[in-house]
Order: sequence, then C-alpha cells, then structure tokens
Amino acid sequence: MQYHPDIVIILEQILKADGLPIQIKLGIEGYISEPANISSQENLVYHLVDLELIATDNEIIDDKPLYKIAILFLNRLVNGENNTSKLSLFFVYLALCHLELGDHRSFLAIKNKLFALTEKEKPKLNEEQIIWLGLIRKAFRIYTRDNLDKAKDLFICLSYIDPFITEASEGDLYTCKEDFEHKLGNPDNSIPLGVGLLEKTRNETQTNYKNQRVLIFGREFFNSSTTKREHEVFKFLRNSLESIGADTIYISSENFNDNIPGEALRLLDKLAATVKEFRPTLVVFDEFGVHSPLPTNDFLSFIFQLREDFGVKLIGLYLDSWMPAQSHAIEKYGKFLDGIWEATSPSEILTDADFNYIRSPMPFDFSLYKNVQKTRQALFLGTVDTYNSNRAFYIHKLANSNLDITINITNSPKNERILDNTEYALELCLSKVNVNFAGRPTGKRIITGRVWETLLARSVLLDEFNPEINFFLTPFRHYIPFQSFNDLKLCLTFLEGNYESCRDIAIQGRKHIDRYFTPEKIWSYVFRQVDLI
Repeated sequence: MQYHPDIVIILEQILKADGLPIQIKLGIEGYISEPANISSQENLVYHLVDLELIATDNEIIDDKPLYKIAILFLNRLVNGENNTSKLSLFFVYLALCHLELGDHRSFLAIKNKLFALTEKEKPKLNEEQIIWLGLIRKAFRIYTRDNLDKAKDLFICLSYIDPFITEASEGDLYTCKEDFEHKLGNPDNSIPLGVGLLEKTRNETQTNYKNQRVLIFGREFFNSSTTKREHEVFKFLRNSLESIGADTIYISSENFNDNIPGEALRLLDKLAATVKEFRPTLVVFDEFGVHSPLPTNDFLSFIFQLREDFGVKLIGLYLDSWMPAQSHAIEKYGKFLDGIWEATSPSEILTDADFNYIRSPMPFDFSLYKNVQKTRQALFLGTVDTYNSNRAFYIHKLANSNLDITINITNSPKNERILDNTEYALELCLSKVNVNFAGRPTGKRIITGRVWETLLARSVLLDEFNPEINFFLTPFRHYIPFQSFNDLKLCLTFLEGNYESCRDIAIQGRKHIDRYFTPEKIWSYVFRQVDLI
C-alpha cells in the first residue's frame, strides 16, 4: 500500500491527545513505525474505528475523519485479501464506517458483498464457523464501551440475528430454587479422575529437583484483539521451577511465527545453542508443531536430532488445544513428543498409547492470592473477544439485570491500563463470588485459568457445567455449575442472600488446590510422566 505522509501527520497529532487508551496508542505507533506492513495496516483500521467510536460516544462533534481514513485502508486491504474470514471482517468494518458517515448507498453495496461472500462459503462452513468469521466481532468491541445500542443497530442493519437476545442453551440444570438447594446440599462424594493422577505425589515434599534443568520456549505476550500484556503462564512456569530448586532458562518464542523466516530461524539457532550450553534435562516447547519456519520434515529432524544429541526430554505445551491449529498439531506430532501438556481439555484426549498426556493445570503463583476481607458480592473479570465470544450473551444479560455483580472487561478500550498480576489477583480475592464462562466458539467448553485463580482467591466459583472442570473438581463441593442464564441468575440470587451457607465451597476449593495442585506437586507429576524422577 502506498505510504501516506498526511495520514501519519494526523496520527502523530492523535498520539498527543490526553487519555488515549494504551492499546490504540500502540496500534497507531505500530503503523507509523511499519507503514508497509499489512498487519500494521489492519490493526490501524481497527484502532481508527475504535477511536472514532469513542469520540462519538463522548459527543465530540467533527466530520468523522478517522472513518474516512479507515475506508481508504479497508478498500486496499479488501483488494489484496483472499481469506474469507478476514474479508468478512473487513466488509463489516466498511459497512460500519459507511453507516456512521450516513452513506447508505455505499453501506448497502458493502452489505450485498458481505452476503455474497458468506453465502458462497456456507456449504463449507457450519453455523458456528460463520459466526466466527468476524461478523460478531465489531458488536462485541462496541459493547465493551457500553454502547450496546450501536452494536445492536449494526446487527439489525446487516440483517443478522441479534446475539444479545439469542441464546444457544442446552436447558436449565435447575428446575427451581428447591432443586438447586437440594443439589447444593448433596454433592457427589466421588474423587475426580484428575486428582488420582497427582495424588501419588501428595506426600513427596523432599524430592530433590536441583538436578533438573528446564528450558522453556514460549510466548512472551498474551494478545487479544485490543490489548497486549505479559503472558503470565510463562512467568509462573519459571517462578515455580525456581521455587522448588530447579534450574531454568527462558527463550521468548514471540517472533517464531513471524512472517520473516530469518527471524524464526534465528530463534531456532538460539534454541540449539542454548541446549548445547545449558544442557537441559527437559524442554517445554510452546505450541509445538503449530508454527515452523522450516518444512515439516526439516523442522522435526532439527528438533529431534537436538533431543538425541543431548538426551533431553521434550514436552509440547498446548494452552488452547480446543483451537483447530493446536488440536491438529497434537494429532500430527504428539506421538513424537515425550509428553503433551494439555491443561484446558483434559478429558477430551486421544487414547492412542503412543501419546503421553500430561493432564494438569499450570503451576500458579499462590503468593499473589491473599486472604483478605471480601468487599464485593460477585464479579466477572476477563476478556470478551472472538476466541470466547459465547460469553457476550451472558455478560449482556448480567449488565442489564438487577443482580449485584461487577463486570470488568479487561480488554475494554475504556481501561486506562492493563491490570498486572498482583492487581488482577486482588480483584478476585475481594469478591465473594467469581463468575467464569467455559464456552468457546467451536462448541467446546474448557477449563480456564480463572477456575484455579478463583479457588486460590477463596471465592465461590460459578462456572458453566462441563466435563473438563469435573475432571479436576467436584460440582457443589468445589464449585457451583450453571448451564443457562436462568441457572446463573438463580445461583447469583441465592448467593446474595445465603452466601454464608455457601462459604464452605470456597473453603473446600482452596483446600483442594492446596492439597493436590501446588507447583511442586504439578512439577513432580510432570517430571514423572517423562521419566525424569
């Protein structure tokens, strides 16, 4: 795309504005530093539209120049894009820009192109995948600025079903309050299957880990569509290893999926040099097989020759195995790995004997979670994005209810900054009840990090009923499940008036994680699974 110096001048003026959300600031700076980069141009479009919406929300009267700049970029991006998902998203943004500018003729033309595109692809896609094309994304991003009316208007104009009204429900878990109280008072006494995997390490507190040297190759940042923050999991992995006396070294894989092959190859060279010098007993490789700068056979030959030469064990870490790219990598490369660490869907795994699964949560930092006085009744703390879009229905309904619940959407452009790990943990600790949503757009439900964080916070966990959580926890003993908004409303209403009677769930949840899922017990299990102890 041609470089536009006049646009850069406008953007540099925007950067001087007070109170500019950090993610928008980073997006603009990214384009200014790399104006020819397609990814920078895409991000700039999203941020220009967001910024114009914020200006409109704040009743700043202008001729909406940022929409006009976004249209200029979008028209170029559309012409150079073949991916159906991205094209659909670009068309949605174009439709929104024209609609906001009052250009209904152009809006209708874009709407027709969008319909033609999705109709053409419908035979290849199921309903969930069509939604995931990005048609829903703009509405959620607008909603995070509390502009629900504008989000709904966009859907109505595009003739799509309003996602804030429609719920894909499997039915209610509870027929009435009495049914809920009965289940609450009669929890299952069976031991979750996942507990048995770690139970044998329960009394092993004297194991010497000083001869263990672990190299972690993983992401440095967690990226949502609007924010970028340090990826806490890889910090927790390093800190937990140090806490048990193991030696550890970390290599950021942030550029491993870079479009510039030279940078990714440089990282592989660094990995090889570090293995040679550090001589690890174990390498934990984030998203093994998902990305590679080399042809598949060359990549495998490189990694496995390294393993053979230095006698190192190799674990593939998959934090989002529900995503197609990760699940395919596991199926394709899992049998070549010494271990497959799968934390989010432990019950949905391949039964092939060639696959050595490590079914365990990540080792969390227990020190972050203080035993403080609870000052808030209920809280949802988390993101709303394409990878967890299902939760938007629940959040909308909660926000428009009379329930006593605080909603903090952590990737909202309204936030002045991103919470650090200590601040995030404190927010959970201050809440009597923490609500979590396990559903993902592929139709799967997973166990998320907030499950363990809520247990550490000594709060009552409300989460969507699913076998992944039940692999590690017992319903009504360690958490309270729900399956519909009716369930969720019933649970929250009951807890508002009967919290003390449910405090035992929070207490039992914390005892459960203290007993079975401390960092030392998790690492003992991991090392045993790959025959290192």
